[in-house]
Amino acid sequence: MIIPWNDFAFPTVHFGTIYVGNSHEASNGSLYAIDELTGRLNWSYATNGGVWGAVAADVANNTIFTSVGNPSNAVVALDATTGTAKWTYPIPNSNGDDDPGSAISVSNGLVYVDSKIGSIYAIQESDGILAWQRATGTPNIGNVSSLAIANGVAYVGSLDTNLYALNAATGEVLWKTPTVKGIQSSPAYANGIVYFTSLDGNLYAVDAATGTIKAKLPLGASSFSSLTIVNGWVYCTATNGNIFGFSL
Repeated sequence: MIIPWNDFAFPTVHFGTIYVGNSHEASNGSLYAIDELTGRLNWSYATNGGVWGAVAADVANNTIFTSVGNPSNAVVALDATTGTAKWTYPIPNSNGDDDPGSAISVSNGLVYVDSKIGSIYAIQESDGILAWQRATGTPNIGNVSSLAIANGVAYVGSLDTNLYALNAATGEVLWKTPTVKGIQSSPAYANGIVYFTSLDGNLYAVDAATGTIKAKLPLGASSFSSLTIVNGWVYCTATNGNIFGFSL
């Protein structure tokens, strides 16, 4: 299936269906559900705003969650089979570009999204009511990093230069680790270590419990790459055109 305009969101596969959103300055954007085997469109949902990040799926409740950019500025829960909206939570937008630009994370009944207004929102999966909100930047220094959640802790990068560790249930800041420049990377967790890249041109490995830097590996250029961990290796890219692989 050919999706109109630009496709910025990473596809998510859930029980034989591919969910992917699109965005364009001249389009209101949509979320598409496509049959994995045939490429046939099952349904589409008009989001009235760009879908910049991957959706998340709750298998048990047959629900998918997506963030939506300008002008909707919202998080939406949809029935995974029909595309019917279950609830919508609006994200505040003070200057016209504070919409959520990150992928959705779901854990223990909460839906998490980062936003360019500089705050993280945790929304109750069941009814779309806000559980907590935590500022990890400022409205002038927003965030596009998606959250990694492990052992009750949410890890997220900020363009204020810090990697934050938050209590996933309450939003309490447990620690933060500064870098030289902002973080657009979405972190990854493995074996008690959190990995992320920074616009300062390094890949960082920090202790998940304390935030202590365990390793700082130069990439030779700035990086806003998210991390992939496979078979004991962590992979990322940098703006110098290189792909890097480091042994854990």
